[in-house]
Amino acid sequence: WSFTVAISHLRADLLQSLQKLILTEDRYNEILGSFSAQQSSMVDSSSEVWDGEHDHVKEFRKFETEVLAMSRQIMAFNDLALTIDDELIGSRAGDVQSKTIAHRKAGKEGLKNDAIAESTSRVLLAVKHRERIDYSQDVVVESILSEVCEAYGNRGGSNIVVCADRGYSKPRLWGLLLDRRIRFHMIADCAAHPFKVKSKAKHSALNASDVFEVDDNPRLGPAVFRAEGTVGTDKHFHAAAFRDYSKDGKTAVVIRFVESGVMDHDLWSTISMTPRRVAPKLLKHLLFKSQLFVSAQNSLEKEGEDIVTNATRPLTILQRTADWAVLRQFRITGTGGHNIAKLDPTTHSFLFENANERFVENHEQSAARHLFRSWVFSKQQRTSKAMRTGHVNEGPVTRALRLQKWCIQLFEVGLLMATEHPWLAVSPDGIAKVHPPGNLEHDGVWASVEIKTRVANQHLSAAEEKIVRSQSKYIMVSVNDDFWWALVKTEHRGQVIHQAMVLQLDYVLYCVAKPSGLLYVCLVHVPSDVRRSYFDAIEKWKHLATWVESPEPEVPGAFDEDQRKVLMSLVPIWTVVNERVLERGPLAPVHRFRSAMQVVYNTLKSGIDGNTQYVAQLTNSSRNRLAFHQLVALRAIKQLVVNSFVIFRCITVAQQQAEDFQGMTHAQIRKACSKVGTLADFTHSLVLALFDRASLLVSTPQEDAQVPHMDTLSREQIDSILAQKPKHRKGMVAFFNNPEKGARVRLNPVNHMPLPLGSRQWTPRGEATKRVPVQKVCAYCGAMAAFSCSTCTVPLHVSLRGNQRVSCFVSWHQRKVIPPPESNTS
Repeated sequence: WSFTVAISHLRADLLQSLQKLILTEDRYNEILGSFSAQQSSMVDSSSEVWDGEHDHVKEFRKFETEVLAMSRQIMAFNDLALTIDDELIGSRAGDVQSKTIAHRKAGKEGLKNDAIAESTSRVLLAVKHRERIDYSQDVVVESILSEVCEAYGNRGGSNIVVCADRGYSKPRLWGLLLDRRIRFHMIADCAAHPFKVKSKAKHSALNASDVFEVDDNPRLGPAVFRAEGTVGTDKHFHAAAFRDYSKDGKTAVVIRFVESGVMDHDLWSTISMTPRRVAPKLLKHLLFKSQLFVSAQNSLEKEGEDIVTNATRPLTILQRTADWAVLRQFRITGTGGHNIAKLDPTTHSFLFENANERFVENHEQSAARHLFRSWVFSKQQRTSKAMRTGHVNEGPVTRALRLQKWCIQLFEVGLLMATEHPWLAVSPDGIAKVHPPGNLEHDGVWASVEIKTRVANQHLSAAEEKIVRSQSKYIMVSVNDDFWWALVKTEHRGQVIHQAMVLQLDYVLYCVAKPSGLLYVCLVHVPSDVRRSYFDAIEKWKHLATWVESPEPEVPGAFDEDQRKVLMSLVPIWTVVNERVLERGPLAPVHRFRSAMQVVYNTLKSGIDGNTQYVAQLTNSSRNRLAFHQLVALRAIKQLVVNSFVIFRCITVAQQQAEDFQGMTHAQIRKACSKVGTLADFTHSLVLALFDRASLLVSTPQEDAQVPHMDTLSREQIDSILAQKPKHRKGMVAFFNNPEKGARVRLNPVNHMPLPLGSRQWTPRGEATKRVPVQKVCAYCGAMAAFSCSTCTVPLHVSLRGNQRVSCFVSWHQRKVIPPPESNTS
């Protein structure tokens, strides 16, 4: 019933295409019954049930080798980047002999296979399904690798690169690749690796002379360790370990690699940046966005940038990014500045109201302890309820402030460094131009913004409530007046003064909010004498931060031994990022810093997973109706479709980028390929073409539909014939019907491949510019077509038009005589 309803709503052209794909149930079952990945003798014809008592996976071997042979031949070009990985063929079939549970893979249970694919294009090159009993991963990997190398020929393995994860990366595979002179780059997590993680390694193993320990203290910074390793007695490889920041607060992340001939050793310590996406709506209220290729949009924005750069220099564009977290280290920011300023009694007059709050703890160790805590966050600090609530609430509070009548504009900024004192920095929640309280006619003053959020169970004190009721929610405050002591919390006073001191501004907008909304806003006036006293109080401790800038950094003795070890581990990445920013300006927002080894591995590793994702787009829910040997055969067909699709994409890009293709990077090729059609459209066209071919095979032979026998022509012969082709449409049909001229090329059994004619820019009236396909007159029907034949070099339609039974492309290459174009339109 649902099928009937769907048919009644389809357009006529779609209905006509759909009718070509409809099979009767009897015909479907007939095809399905003879559909298998193994020899028919293995199927019990009497019971029509696969024999599950024996391990028949080995009967797939001939099928596995032959089904991807053409893919290997096509992809056997000079440079190959190969990925070895496993696939899980999800199946609910009852005859799956040995199921594996893997929630990470596509499907929850099924049979695994070992596969190898080309990384850039994601073309599957070889596959072997795992046997239940006599399975050896080493033997299987060697087998599939041999199949690829056999197709590659006798050119040696120096132009092949192999990547694998820790499940395959073992000494036997390393030795096999070294014997074949094949380069490799892979993650390793086995005992043969010379680096051991401190928290996981046994103490006895660390005593060996060829084993090195990597400390995974969660507070340590990124580092790269390198060593040489051997397989057997004379096979050498390079080993490395990369220590990354901790994710769980318990141990640092340590990734170990093995490599041979892929990367230049000078690049092993290179840091790569993963960019962070910036929402378009944020750009409107963001200062210093030139690194995002967006300039200031109005005079107010330019004025804000001038105000900020008067005393500071931007180090980052946004806050809470990877570059922000690195560059705020070894600089005294608001939180650290407040904690060390209160150690000086001269600041107590404007930081503490009551005598019992004041204290003197004026020693270097206390200052060092406070600075260390502001530079190195613990897991508890990052995930505290107050910090999470405050971070989430900043966005809504900022939007609420922009809606206030007294707020002229509020911009967001990143980390700002004092120009005259590089050891000072500040990360305000914004820079705002506002009218003073009760004076909307004033031109406005510039102020930094500090937002503080109180958690749900914190309410206004009696003093705060009284002032807010009498003064409204927007209040003028000056340091040391009654409102200063009542409305600005003790732990926030130093941060407010620190912002005014670094930015050299007279005002700070101090905002207090709850998750439900604003409580009150203070425009705090900070006199210059207060700013000078605050600066003098923290300047005496600047040597606790400036030591990192010396040619041979040495941590001051005020820090304890553990703190000195942690700080020294943070110096390398800080030095690299800081020098880059000071020389060339802020980086585009960085999501994460990675080592070059990670980037190379991630680039090479995506082959199998990408192919599996493509195949998943073609998988339907009927697989539980199939026996497993049938499922394997069906999956192989889908893999061939995917291989054809990605090869078609690569060839199209190579044709379109003929001059620049050799110099394109891996990422550029991927991006260009992603713009060449979709898998769904390609599969639809492929199915129709196969039905067209089948209809010709079973139709009644006709004179004009028979393909005469033609000898194979060389490329030089084809070019010689096509050189005589008329330049205009007139005489084109006669030329290609002439058996001594164009017909020899048109009907010749060579590779006739449909290729897109390319694209061009087009700007519709009132709309944005976009790219549209280039179209030319079809040589067969005379209408506009977007494809051409790679051999005949004439435009042709690849899809059906009107009442056509076969496409123009198929008819052009299979009809003995081409009728005039005007007779081929229906």
